[in-house]
Amino acid sequence: MVDVPELVASDPSKRARWDAITAGCEVSAEAAPVICTLIYWYEIQDQCMRDITADDGIHVSYMNEVGDVKALPQIGVMKQASAEIRAIEKRLYHAEKPLLVRREDTGSHTVVPAFERARKRREGKIVELRSARRAIAS
Repeated sequence: MVDVPELVASDPSKRARWDAITAGCEVSAEAAPVICTLIYWYEIQDQCMRDITADDGIHVSYMNEVGDVKALPQIGVMKQASAEIRAIEKRLYHAEKPLLVRREDTGSHTVVPAFERARKRREGKIVELRSARRAIAS
């Protein structure tokens, strides 16, 4: 188990994200920098959301000194952050050899993360509850 990096541990919001991401996981030395990068992309996305939010709603454009209406640069940064977050989460949880495997023991059963349920559903190992109810009712 790797200790929380100092840059993350020193900031309460980053530390809370680290704890949420790594809950129930053994963090390897290989996973730690990837998790830090993910945390920073989340922070970038949060900052952009704060930047475009004003008292009267969300602003997505501005008028430059020439009078042209332009999209706020934060919109593009948010798109990039979203793409990076998806790619990093795929690497952490969905790769052929994921860096983090999360299984939380709740006593009588194990909670399987949503991505594993989706994979098992695709493989036909999980029957949808509605389908099972229909089969029982008929």
